[in-house]
Amino acid sequence: MQLHHRSTRRSVSCYFRTACILLLLLVMRHVALSQDFTAIASTSVLPRHLYVLMDNAPVAIHHVEAQAQRIVNKPDSAFPVNVEIYNILVPGNFVRQTTYPELRGVLSGTGDTLLIALSVLPTNGGLIVWKPITLDTIPFGHILTIADVVHDGVRRIEEYRKAGKPLDCLITSRINLFPIIKREERYWVPDTEVFTQYFVVQPLSTKSLAQADFVTINIKSPLVSPDAPWRTIRALLPAEINYEYTPYRGITLESIDKGVFAFWSSPFIGVSHPSRMHVGIGKFKYKPGIGIISGKYAQYFYNFNPFGYKINFNSITVNGKVMVR
Repeated sequence: MQLHHRSTRRSVSCYFRTACILLLLLVMRHVALSQDFTAIASTSVLPRHLYVLMDNAPVAIHHVEAQAQRIVNKPDSAFPVNVEIYNILVPGNFVRQTTYPELRGVLSGTGDTLLIALSVLPTNGGLIVWKPITLDTIPFGHILTIADVVHDGVRRIEEYRKAGKPLDCLITSRINLFPIIKREERYWVPDTEVFTQYFVVQPLSTKSLAQADFVTINIKSPLVSPDAPWRTIRALLPAEINYEYTPYRGITLESIDKGVFAFWSSPFIGVSHPSRMHVGIGKFKYKPGIGIISGKYAQYFYNFNPFGYKINFNSITVNGKVMVR
């Protein structure tokens, strides 16, 4: 009888341990499936392409097509260079309604807007290549909603600020997010590189450069040329800010021309071969209500040809309408 009780207790104990292990495995699987998609995408073992559907978006998306002539070594070797930019403009109210409670204060200012700029970059021949894609061939979890991408942007901006606002764009940019567009009843995706960068558009009137970082676009900040002398920039900074002769500057307003705002920045490059995620778009032009309408992408084009990466986009079309020709 005693042996029977011991055997029963052992069986119950064994069943209990088995049940606990199964429960633990189920919990771990649930956590793995529900984890933030950016954490999955950042794995160094298997980086994967993620896609965002651009049709039927709950917020404004503006499609910009920019074209330039790239001079490689001499004028007779120039050829067109194309860049397409998909600007997703997300009002602060939408951010606060769709993101997690702990991130709702990231866009706290009146009029703050999250700008998600997906830049479709060309091949070495200057062309952008699109290929058809069938949605059901994309693995589960790889297609994102606009709300997913908004959450990713807000999370990255919060992480950037908590990290002390580093002097580069590593946290606030990514190269594995691809837009899917619908054209003629088919879905298409770029077959070239896509560079995504997150910004906060903040119309905050200020006479100081103290707030300049690599995420804030402030159209009401002071005008400063990248060639401005030391004393000019020093006068725009609070006395407590240590300023060196050759500064690393965040996004700084350079000029305003017919409602288009030109910005420049000077990131810190601590490696011999920086990636485009260090530098970001670089110099760019911003149109309120539209987003980024052109950029330098200097590091991307420099990697193609160090002698011919200086590009001036002089033909710009916004949502199918010519803006600059």
